[in-house]
Amino acid sequence: MKRFISAALAMMFLFCSCQKNSYDDFSFPPKTDASLVMVDDGRTGSDYRGIMPLTEKTEAIYPSEDGSCNIEKRAHYLEVSIDTDKSGHYGAGKAYGEALAKAVPDYAEKIEQFITEQIIDDVEEEICIYGNYLDIDEKYIQELHGFADSFGVSEGFSEDGIISFEEALFLSTINDSLFLFFRNSALSVNGEKSASGRPVVCAVSELQSLEKRELSELHTVLHIKSGNETVTMFTVAGLFTGMTAVNSRGLGAVMSPLWNKSTDAEEKNSALYAVREALEKYGTAREAVKFMGKFSNFARPVSVMLTDCEESLCAEHDGGKNVIRDCGTEISDELKWEHPDCMLQVNSAVSKEIMGEELISVTNYSRCEKINEWLKEYEKLDIDGMKSMMTCEKINNYSIDVNVRTCNTFEMIVMDSESGEIQAVFSDDEAMDDIPEFISIRSK
Repeated sequence: MKRFISAALAMMFLFCSCQKNSYDDFSFPPKTDASLVMVDDGRTGSDYRGIMPLTEKTEAIYPSEDGSCNIEKRAHYLEVSIDTDKSGHYGAGKAYGEALAKAVPDYAEKIEQFITEQIIDDVEEEICIYGNYLDIDEKYIQELHGFADSFGVSEGFSEDGIISFEEALFLSTINDSLFLFFRNSALSVNGEKSASGRPVVCAVSELQSLEKRELSELHTVLHIKSGNETVTMFTVAGLFTGMTAVNSRGLGAVMSPLWNKSTDAEEKNSALYAVREALEKYGTAREAVKFMGKFSNFARPVSVMLTDCEESLCAEHDGGKNVIRDCGTEISDELKWEHPDCMLQVNSAVSKEIMGEELISVTNYSRCEKINEWLKEYEKLDIDGMKSMMTCEKINNYSIDVNVRTCNTFEMIVMDSESGEIQAVFSDDEAMDDIPEFISIRSK
């Protein structure tokens, strides 16, 4: 065998050396139109410096008869203003329903079809509507009754074209009821990392449902006036709560559920309504986070980032455990975070006192790692820099588990606490553009 191999090698060398190698007869091949293309690095190259956000014109106006609700229809969203002082909470809810039926004539049919798609077996047990479900202030309950009564008489869940109280309650507490139906990731840039020294916030909201078409046609910026305060919520038409919200004094909130676990307590609190109440009462993050700390029995564990013009705080709730963290609070060793002037919110508690089972999930770990690295590319960030950084990755670059923005991204909101400016992107039933156009919601 060795002789055979030696002979084969000898023959190979003999044939390889039969002709002397030379470049004398070499000529370049004819030129073609072909060109080398760099391998895609997954980045968008987005740069919003000097690019003004869109200002959408009002296409139609739908006021309620009593004047307590006004709906302006725009290209990508509804602008809804409700004044509870004019007609009380019940009257305001009813006025909203009346105006919404004019603005979106097939609203009841569309939203009931959506609700039916979310309902699972034993819905009464799952969302606890017919039991001792959520301890919600009576004034908010009256809003829901008024809203439902504007459509007619109906009970329970059925596709009858009439919104019932139960359906209205289900919608406004949907993230208290269904695990991660909407979920938010958020970043607040503060201190030395902020161009102004004041917080700049970006919230990325995802819709964890394959049925985006119905809701993507119902993007809503909801302003509810109560007394001297007006709360602006980014939500869906017909809901009286929002996962991302800000009041007229500049106090902002971003809420995100943490993991799939419900509270065992018989009486549960609604985190969505607690956030709304905090924004109606307070003007600073310190006051609001202290108020949130009074609740120990939210229906599901939640994280609420609260930001004013001075600082950002985060209230993490898991059953009886309440942790308030600031940018300097030590977080879990599982996550790499190197920016003491910035606060990141993911779909898990990150404080060492509350270790979430979702903490080391691919999604949370990847988003933390990516944003941690992206921040190193910027010395300071203003609202344009925040937009550029948070859209620097192509949406379909990786799977939905590791992207910061995914095909499920429902909306993006950026807020500048120094100027009060708010901009947003609303997705349609398709994936959001890699480099989307932001819409001005509140100008400087």
